[in-house]
Amino acid sequence: MNDSKEFLDRVLPHSLELEQAVLGAILVDSESALPVAQEIITVNTFYHRTHQLIFTQMLRLAQKGIHPEPMSVVESLQQQELLGRANGEIYIYALTASVPDSSAVETHCKVLREKAILRGIIKACNAAQKSSYEGAGPQTVLNELDSEVTRLMLGVDRIEFTTAKEAADSFIATCFEERDGELVRRPGLDTGFIDLDRRLGGLQKGDLVIVASRPGTGKTAFILNAARHVAERGIPVGIISLEMSGEQLSSRLLAMTSEIPLSGMRGSLSREEAEKLTMAGQRLQNLPLYLDDAPKLSPLQLRSHIRKLVAQKGVQLVVIDYLGLVQPEDGRKSAYEQVTEVSRYFKNLARELNIPIIAVHQLNRECENRRGGRPRLHDLRDSGQLEQDADIVILLHNASRWERRQKADEITLDDEHAEICFGDTLIVDVAKFRNGEPGECRLLFQGATMQLLDKEPEEHKTGGLTYD
Repeated sequence: MNDSKEFLDRVLPHSLELEQAVLGAILVDSESALPVAQEIITVNTFYHRTHQLIFTQMLRLAQKGIHPEPMSVVESLQQQELLGRANGEIYIYALTASVPDSSAVETHCKVLREKAILRGIIKACNAAQKSSYEGAGPQTVLNELDSEVTRLMLGVDRIEFTTAKEAADSFIATCFEERDGELVRRPGLDTGFIDLDRRLGGLQKGDLVIVASRPGTGKTAFILNAARHVAERGIPVGIISLEMSGEQLSSRLLAMTSEIPLSGMRGSLSREEAEKLTMAGQRLQNLPLYLDDAPKLSPLQLRSHIRKLVAQKGVQLVVIDYLGLVQPEDGRKSAYEQVTEVSRYFKNLARELNIPIIAVHQLNRECENRRGGRPRLHDLRDSGQLEQDADIVILLHNASRWERRQKADEITLDDEHAEICFGDTLIVDVAKFRNGEPGECRLLFQGATMQLLDKEPEEHKTGGLTYD
């Protein structure tokens, strides 16, 4: 940013003195001050380009294991012929005299960050005003403004370019850890299903996971079991249900936690069942599990809800149930175009917020016309660009239930209670895995209590991966 840059004849929020104080504190005591500063601010937090340049050199020196002292910073700038742009050697040394109290670096950094956020808000509003005058649609302007404001709230700085080596180093540092002299892949968020976690390595940040099946197969049970397991590890989870109310979701969570059949909750409970239900409620109350049952949300509104969950509750996993109920921004578009728009929204949002997003999708009847009724990946081809946008596609199938439905005329394909009436083997088919091999695992579906269990738990007690 140009130091003389003004907005409507007013200088943007900044503090020259505090910027000098922070840089001076790092020059005087880099071992203590720099780690504190790095936790709070970035290069773009500084208003003055001179200070951005100096802080950048400090970070580069620290990465090389060199203390960013005045002499080393000056030499580094000289080697790159940047010393003049940094106001010269005298200015670098003078910064060390700008440190009233080096222990106050944390407070100073927080003030600088606040001023940087204010500058960002002003710039975002200015950009929205400009787009509005230039004829952009209101949804486009609101979406861009919402995205920018949320980015500021989360403290996310855009990186325009990165080298292949930097990207590779970041990938290794993020995805691997050293154990006994070897690099071992860091597990993502466990779903609680051992075979599935073994295959996927857990749910990874930035991934869009599509869970698809016909109605009544167990989609809701699958996502609720996974979400509860993640929350039980102390990791905040957000569940956005466009289909069920918060009360309906809570009843299913209570059933799987208390092991009391969902149908039994509609009548009288014994004393033992009442105690189990109360204990289950207390257990759920202590979980960082946040339910959002606002109906008829558009993609733009969903983005806003998800961002608030991340910014305000620290959510690290979001589950959306289900895509078919997302209200289109433009009703004139075809169903294919609408689903494509929604899937792109969520894929981009998963990357932007750096969290996995699980989106539930309901398949059409065509898959039930084939022998066995088992869904295939190509069943998504009429569902926009879901298959292309998704990092993982999980298809759920209950073969026994399908056979019963074919034989029993009184049970319809759209029976809303079918999911809680039967207990069978649920086939979990990882039909697409962008970063690994497709395959399947099997779970035991206890439909009455909405529980999903590993099909062969005894086998897993003596082998397989462990997750910290």
